[in-house]
Amino acid sequence: MRGFQSRHWGWWYLSIGVGFLLLAIVNSLQGARLWGVVLRIVVALGFAMLAIMQFRFGR
Repeated sequence: MRGFQSRHWGWWYLSIGVGFLLLAIVNSLQGARLWGVVLRIVVALGFAMLAIMQFRFGR
């Protein structure tokens, strides 16, 4: 393992982002508060950006 430069971390970040996105969808269908759903979407986008950067700049 080459530390945090490995592209495998990109898949890790992407899976966490998809998990937060699914959590936001479930909470919105259950009628949760809007700020909680928006916060989960923002966190999901943050992890997606980490995944993109890891895929692009990882070795």
